[in-house]
Amino acid sequence: ATVQDEDGRYVGGLSREDFRIIEDGEERNIEIFETSSDLSSSLGVLIDNSGSSASSLGSIKSGVEAFAGRLALEDEVFVMSFAIETEVVHDMNEDVSRLPGALRLLRSWGTSVFYDALFSGIRKTREGSHERKALIVLSDGNDNRSQTSYLEVVEAAQSNMVLLYFVGIGPRILIDTYNMEGLASMTGGRVQLLGRDQPVAVALE
Repeated sequence: ATVQDEDGRYVGGLSREDFRIIEDGEERNIEIFETSSDLSSSLGVLIDNSGSSASSLGSIKSGVEAFAGRLALEDEVFVMSFAIETEVVHDMNEDVSRLPGALRLLRSWGTSVFYDALFSGIRKTREGSHERKALIVLSDGNDNRSQTSYLEVVEAAQSNMVLLYFVGIGPRILIDTYNMEGLASMTGGRVQLLGRDQPVAVALE
């Protein structure tokens, strides 16, 4: 569960006593209560390397490298890039020490298959062995030529219990916040917006 207050701010530090489960009109006991910091995770990172990412791709690379280096040993992580098509840059079974070299090969080019990438990332996240699954998407949220629809992404994320987190990068007017906020809200994730001159590493801390 992800909890927000009436102003949309995320709320942490909650305990078992702060929750009630009502099913068919009857209150049920909470048999298991764990915070996110107690759980190992299977994580995917989607990097938008389409033409619109040219000015921010360097910051994205360094931010993803720093993020992967801070993960616990038990966590699993893969990295995918997307422009005209999606590509696995780093797989879950690979040593994280190989990630910087793989990231250096990424170049900005072409248009964006944003929804196709989300769908592929969700399916890839299913391969993880941990119950907590999340996809972190670094993009401006614009889609140019996907075969997958918005609703198909929502259905895939919800049926596979994958949280979608978005870091929208670029001038606010060019970021598709409507799509990002809708997808994040319906899957229990969140959205953070960054200008092109702001370091991506800060958003991934």
